[in-house]
Amino acid sequence: MKIDTAIIIEGVVTANDKDGNQYKSIIIQDSTAAIKISINAYELHNKYPLGSHLKIKLQGLYIGLYSSLLQIGYDVEGTIGRLDAVLADEYIFRSEEPYTIEIPTVELSQLNPLTDYYKVFRLDSMQVANSDLDEHFADAELRLDGSVMFENKAKTSIEVVTSGYCDYAGTLVPQKSGNMTIIYMGDYKSVKQASLRTIDEITFTDKRFGPFFDEDFTSSLGSFSKFNVSGTEVWHNEFYDGGCAVLGKGGTLMNGDDEDWLISPAINLSEHAAAEFKFRHAVNFWVSGVELKVLISENFTGTGNPNAATWTELTYNTPSAGQSWTFYTAPAIDISAYAGKPSVHIAFKYKRPTSAKTVWEVSYMSVNIPQ
Repeated sequence: MKIDTAIIIEGVVTANDKDGNQYKSIIIQDSTAAIKISINAYELHNKYPLGSHLKIKLQGLYIGLYSSLLQIGYDVEGTIGRLDAVLADEYIFRSEEPYTIEIPTVELSQLNPLTDYYKVFRLDSMQVANSDLDEHFADAELRLDGSVMFENKAKTSIEVVTSGYCDYAGTLVPQKSGNMTIIYMGDYKSVKQASLRTIDEITFTDKRFGPFFDEDFTSSLGSFSKFNVSGTEVWHNEFYDGGCAVLGKGGTLMNGDDEDWLISPAINLSEHAAAEFKFRHAVNFWVSGVELKVLISENFTGTGNPNAATWTELTYNTPSAGQSWTFYTAPAIDISAYAGKPSVHIAFKYKRPTSAKTVWEVSYMSVNIPQ
């Protein structure tokens, strides 16, 4: 939509293209709102550095939606496009008058997708979600955009989106926790999204909080993989205890021996000096000769028959001598011997003879920093 009214807005440049994450655009913000301005030019950060005070004559420009967010630009074949570089000086003016904005520290729950998009915020006590700890910000080799989930202590998340052309696209995500400054980009399919102005505004120097790996098997086997060595049974998901991984048929006698593994993805302990493992489970119809083992390995490749790798058994308590449907949280198991290792796998191994009808249900597991 063309702006025909004589309106001048002003604000501070809060984001530009310096690191390659804001392509051919700048964002300005005042005390009430922020908006993106698309300009068909490179190296905009030289002309519009962060903190510079701009006044923009809107009459003659266009305003429209791009990715569901308002931005200012120019008409390009009937849609909102970039303002031509040769026209920019006719509409955008640098001012030497002092103009500052405060960057507030907020909780993720306070971000309003209707009024706060494009604004700059500081977030405290944040870390990369466990599921994304092995990710890079984007794919620098193929120039593909990337997304990484960050979370706070309340497990509220925000997705940080990064251009594949960004200077730090190929950088591994930070492995600790701390504070960060973001540009809030609104919500997409109910997921909060953000971009970074610079990677230097992530200051993660504290230890990670909460479990740095966990799985609750709510509606599937989650990040775990299953491997059937023998027999017809396989690990599958059921709804008990809010969701769990199950091996067994409710006490039904099965034909033939059975050996099945439920294996975690690689867990990175390289940043930790100590670690412990917890899990919640139920065992019923246990008989002598059935093996329900919890194992850990640092040389499993992540695929193929797990028996080809070296595994160490972790000792745990079995509830009610294995004769109950009641779920039980086993005491924490110290796995600090594996602290500092970049890749370990934890597995639940079920093995029974033909005569057994044992059921094993695992509803939660986590790897934590000992408190």
